Amino acid sequence: MQAKASSADRIREKKKIFLAREAKIVKAALELLISENIDRVTVSKIASKAGIGKGTVYKHFLTKNEILVRIMLDYEQSISTRLAEGLEEAKKGDPGAVSKAYCESRLARPQLDRLVQKLEDRLVDAEDIESQLAEVSRIRRSHEDALDTMITTWIGDGILE
Repeated sequence: MQAKASSADRIREKKKIFLAREAKIVKAALELLISENIDRVTVSKIASKAGIGKGTVYKHFLTKNEILVRIMLDYEQSISTRLAEGLEEAKKGDPGAVSKAYCESRLARPQLDRLVQKLEDRLVDAEDIESQLAEVSRIRRSHEDALDTMITTWIGDGILE
């Protein structure tokens, strides 16, 4: 006989389902935004593409802008991950790994890179997502800081002048 799932297990399972549905919403939005004009992509279209109700989208994101900035954040975080890998390789003796990692992460999906640029232009003054935009800026500054630290180290080690 199987024991009943604990309340903690049920909560974990609900959270897992919630996060999977949220990822599905973001993926649907991303696909639509790459293929259509930003203004033509609505929450209704995103919900339809994700195969869920519009109200369900609003359980995850209060506004369309929140979905858009989430795409930006996910993109910048993926660059951070790749950049960190490049920095580790550089510390092991491959100074070109940093620039290679950065460029490859930006060029892996040119349509996504261009979309993020368009989203940034569109959302720069959006008041409903100020904290998320600040997080995008913080992530980008961390990229710059990591690269600056590595370059300073290479100069100190005589690898660069």
